[in-house]
Formats: sequence, C-alpha cells, structure tokens
Amino acid sequence: MDAAVLERGYGAFRNFHDYFASAFGRKQPQELGRYHLQGLLVRSHERRNAENLSEVVASSPGSLQRFLTESPWDDDVVISRLQEYLGRRLGDPAGRILTVA
Repeated sequence: MDAAVLERGYGAFRNFHDYFASAFGRKQPQELGRYHLQGLLVRSHERRNAENLSEVVASSPGSLQRFLTESPWDDDVVISRLQEYLGRRLGDPAGRILTVA
C-alpha cells in the first residue's frame, strides 16, 4: 500500500475517532478508546478480546479491559453521536453516500 493512501486512511480514522472522543471524558479514556477501535479494525481473529487487541496496539490488556468495564462514558451520548454521524452520511433520499467535511 502506498504511504499516502495509508496516511489518508489513518487521517480518516482519526477524524472518525475525534468525532466521538469528547464523549469519553478525560484524555486517557479518549486514547484508550482510540486504541480499542484501532485494535477492532486491525485484528481479524474471531475472538477480539482485550488481550488479543493489545497485541496490535500500544496498550496493555488490562488498560483496554478497564476502559471497557470502568470508564464512565455515557452510552446514550455515544449512540446519539453515531446516529448523527451516520445519518449525515447515509441520509440521502437516493441512497447515495453523502460526503461531509
């Protein structure tokens, strides 16, 4: 894969994560959320648990597990942002994907 293509893909990933990051509170949970999401995207095994994900991101299994079980984010806020994010991109009556800056 061309480095420029990889960089654009990572930029799109960061933009996606940034859209949700503030819903996770402080900087550390935001960072762990990014690691968790990266691990889910990269890991192709059927079992994607904290231990497996930690093999492909810069975080320990314990940190990822604590992020999932103890971080005080508001599920409703995350779901609302996801619906807004997708609705703006998939809401075209003709079914076309909308590009949103």
